[in-house]
Amino acid sequence: MAQSLIVACAVLVSGAYALWTLAPQALRRALARGLLHVPMPGRLRTRLQAASQVNSACGCSGCDRAAPAVARSADRVQTITLHRPASKR
Repeated sequence: MAQSLIVACAVLVSGAYALWTLAPQALRRALARGLLHVPMPGRLRTRLQAASQVNSACGCSGCDRAAPAVARSADRVQTITLHRPASKR
């Protein structure tokens, strides 16, 4: 009985995580705003507050996490290296 309960909880939590991860950003933002009205621990509330705000256009939150001086520097040069695919013989 206890084993079935543990498995059921694990499946429920992993299913919720998969739905949250695969859901469109607009839906996640709306759900996060709705869940902020429910009492919860501070750490979870902080994560939901971050999810309820608009991120970058791609939704990865990567570009806006760079240091402001580095990210917005106009004179910074980045080298892009292109590699040719290995030829088939």
